[in-house]
Amino acid sequence: MSQNTLVKTPLSQQLLSLNMRNVNQLFPGFAIGDFAAIYGATSVLSLTSLLCVGAQLPAQLGGLGSNVVFVDGGNTFRLYQVARLARLQQLDPKHTLERIYISRAFTAYQMTALILKKLRETVKHDYPPIPYKELEIPLWSFSNQEDYVKKQIEYHLTCPMICPNHYRWKKSDTWAVKKKGKQRAERVLESEAEAKKWMKENRGDFIEHRKGECVRCEHYCKVRTVCEFSSCFLGDKNG
Repeated sequence: MSQNTLVKTPLSQQLLSLNMRNVNQLFPGFAIGDFAAIYGATSVLSLTSLLCVGAQLPAQLGGLGSNVVFVDGGNTFRLYQVARLARLQQLDPKHTLERIYISRAFTAYQMTALILKKLRETVKHDYPPIPYKELEIPLWSFSNQEDYVKKQIEYHLTCPMICPNHYRWKKSDTWAVKKKGKQRAERVLESEAEAKKWMKENRGDFIEHRKGECVRCEHYCKVRTVCEFSSCFLGDKNG
């Protein structure tokens, strides 16, 4: 089949164009009433943001000049990406976001109900009245920021204690009940006594002691090379 014989939407209809070079020649855009399933790599997320902005453009620029209802089934809406694309199209980012109504679905049933039962009502009544809620977040003054930093430095210089476990993302020791020839454990328990009891009552050939670790100290802390605790901890582990 040659390119010239591809089925195309009649150009007399109002279309929502993708505005992509070379793509427009093969697919001029979505007509009103079209239903499309878009899937693929993570680049698809950028395409949905592009369509949210493109639908608001006037027809002369390949848009529909309309509001947008975004039914989000995977928590994929990217607010900052939409704002950036709006600026590229010389649109006001705040006004563009105000015209996008987001409905989130967390199950297949919710997604079906939104599309088949609620979507028509949503479009008819322009629901919701506002697409988001504005919250005022008080910012610290420079003096408050400076006081906080000084207190934290003073604490680290004077307090002999090491960082608490929740700061170090401490993982406790565990005991894994395993069978010979199998990599995966049958059960992982928090004490050796519990592991022995479970192995006796169920199944298993031996118990593997898995030593806990401080994940943040080992992989993420920016001062772990000069921290006395981290040096001892990593030294013991490496040794």
